[in-house]
Amino acid sequence: MPDAAWWWARLRDLMAIAIFFAGDSAMAQTTALTEAAERNTWSFSASVYAYIVPEDRDYLQPTFLAARGRLVFDAGSSSDSYFYNWSELTLAPAAWFRFGGVIQRKRAYESDREIQRGLLAGFSYRSVDLSTYVFNSDDDKPTVVLALGLRS
Repeated sequence: MPDAAWWWARLRDLMAIAIFFAGDSAMAQTTALTEAAERNTWSFSASVYAYIVPEDRDYLQPTFLAARGRLVFDAGSSSDSYFYNWSELTLAPAAWFRFGGVIQRKRAYESDREIQRGLLAGFSYRSVDLSTYVFNSDDDKPTVVLALGLRS
């Protein structure tokens, strides 16, 4: 069976191909987002992420987002703020399926890595999204995240 380095190299190759072929699609998404912001309409989403963390406490992370145009409301406290990042690069061979890579920087649980990387697969049906993320798949015990999201 190929080792983790082989899989990461294949993922890198796949992402390069996806970026090359997604040029027009990415432009269409950017245009759609800009048009929605200019219409100044409200959009809502709610999601819950179930973190299955090896040798640590598992937990749920609920998120509610209300946005209007270019304005986003954050109801969280900024007293303990730090730079948090979650980025995905995906390829969608069908409107209902996507897969790709994900990175995160999070301090909610103990990890040897400041930036975690992983793979993802997601499915959509109407306004429901279901995704699975596997972070640090080259570790003995990777972190798994299951996500359920609802969009308006």
